Amino acid sequence: MSVLKNMAPWWLIRRFVIVQFGMIRSGSTLVFNLVREIFPLRKVVKVHNCGVTCKKLPIVATYRHPMDCVASSIMRRGHDKPTDELLEEHIKQVKENGLLDILDLIGHKEAVLLRYEDFTVDLNVVFDALEKQFNAVVPAAKRDELAVKYKIENVEKKIAELSSFSEMDKKTQLHGKHVSQYKGATGYYKEFFTKPQMARMEEAFKEFMELMGYST
Repeated sequence: MSVLKNMAPWWLIRRFVIVQFGMIRSGSTLVFNLVREIFPLRKVVKVHNCGVTCKKLPIVATYRHPMDCVASSIMRRGHDKPTDELLEEHIKQVKENGLLDILDLIGHKEAVLLRYEDFTVDLNVVFDALEKQFNAVVPAAKRDELAVKYKIENVEKKIAELSSFSEMDKKTQLHGKHVSQYKGATGYYKEFFTKPQMARMEEAFKEFMELMGYST
């Protein structure tokens, strides 16, 4: 986002730039690619923090149950058993990479907030929101094309040659091991964490969960 600070005027930048902002592991890369393909003439900037500069621009934001975000964040690093030490590390990562900034966007007229649990079931949630926010039309044929292109099985094929999360396709920003063993499912934190660990996260994420309508 820093490069935008040296560009002017803002009214012109707003016509050509869309910020795709999201909590880590909240489907932000999927939505980034949908926005990028629907608005090919606009620059789509993908970030996990949304400060003053970000808030001056149109924003398409994603959020997710924070416990699923933590579970997914741990697994992307190759851990299948979350120790308490790992838990604290990734609670911190989720908070500092999107969660706290999402709360600042509630009611922001320039921001579209997309809930992972809704749009991963039906991409029309994304398409309809983009049409409304940007006064655009996403034709049925384009919706069908993108739904197939970014179907989770097809994404897995795209990233098969990337051996680790540190490897990334620059165009799509898809990483190796981007798709977890749970295939983007929701609520799997209940299988992944112990009850005391979930209680710790409930305490850590209390405000966010209450405001965004999540429970354990």
